[in-house]
This record gives sequence, structure tokens and C-alpha cells, in this order.
Amino acid sequence: MSKHLGGMRHGRTVFGFRPAAVLIAVAMVVCATGCAQKGRAAAIPQEARLSPTFRPLAHFEDGQVAFVAVDGRAAQFVRDGKFVPLGFAIANRSKGTLTVLRESLVLEDAAGRRYPAVSYPEFLEGYSRARTDARLADVFEEAVRLRFPTYTATPLSFFPLNASRTGSRERVELDRTAYAIGYLYFPMPADGIHGKAFTLLIGLREFPDRLVVKFGIL
Repeated sequence: MSKHLGGMRHGRTVFGFRPAAVLIAVAMVVCATGCAQKGRAAAIPQEARLSPTFRPLAHFEDGQVAFVAVDGRAAQFVRDGKFVPLGFAIANRSKGTLTVLRESLVLEDAAGRRYPAVSYPEFLEGYSRARTDARLADVFEEAVRLRFPTYTATPLSFFPLNASRTGSRERVELDRTAYAIGYLYFPMPADGIHGKAFTLLIGLREFPDRLVVKFGIL
């Protein structure tokens, strides 16, 4: 793991208060979902050392340089297809600017095989679930926003939904006390993604070592 991720801080999930009837309904849904996920989670090798979670299906690392998180909520619904959708957030913890390049984002499987992020033209031509992914990101986005209430949000425009209105970026720059959140897309591994552990490698132009987040997809 990168030496820049020293001093880990585990996150806390933030819950709001709701009327009793809604709480009961939510509890039933959470129980049903949790039971189903518990059965599927057994397929992820127990020896896989995953990063801590700060909400269900989201893993993170928090160090002196940056907070980085991966959300597998959208990926768990992908049973076939060309790409793996991963919610991604990065917050600047350093004293200067951080620059994330598309080419520095790599998905690594448990066997050490690496998959660079797909290009924007590939994404436009070969993926039809992007708007569904966006709807599934609301809880992840809210959790990150609540974790960094004084930070400024910066668009993570590697894969914008509307090419005619928002151009794709090849880099994202984060000023001090800024964060970016959005989706990353990687080629689908030949042996699938479910019940497997992965590592997201994140390169920053300002630092030699890559940041890493270890996560599993149910």
C-alpha cells in the first residue's frame, strides 16, 4: 500500500431521523438486502484484505494526501456486458493541488491482471447503463458530501453522460479542500466480477506512489 496513506481514519455512516412507519419499512428492506448480501458475500475469499467500509458496498482509504473511496453498488447489478462501473470519490487532504489523470486509473484483480480505464469513445459506443448508474450513486454521493461538508465539489468528468453539453476530461485537478465524485469504467474481466476482490490503483501527478483501495463486488 502507498506510504502516503498512513494514519487511516475509519468512517462513520450518517443516519437521519425518520417517522416510525418509515423506519420500520426501511428496517425491513435493509434486513432483506443484508441477508441476501450476506449469502453472496461468502463467495468473496475470506483471506482478501479489503479496505474499511464507510457505507454498505463502499470501501475507502483516508491518509495525509487524499481520501479515496470506491462504491460497488452499480457493479453488483451488472451480470454481463463490456464494462465495470465503479463509483469513485477523491478528496484532497494535502497542502497543495492534486491532479488525477485518466491514464493513471487502473483496476487490478486478485491474480494481478490490470485493466486501465476505458476511453470515452469506447464508453459512448459500448455502454447503455450510464443513467441507471447515476441514479444508483445518490447514497454514495450524499455520504461523501456529509463527510466533507466544508469542501468544494469538483466535477469528475471522465465519463460525462451528455457528450454534446459536457466534454470529457483527461485530468481532474483538485484544489485544497476540494473533492470530486463520479463513475469510472473499466473493461469487464473474462472471469467476471462477482464474489471477487479487486484493487483500484490511483496515480497522482504530484506524488510518485499510487493510492490504493481494496474492495469486493458481491
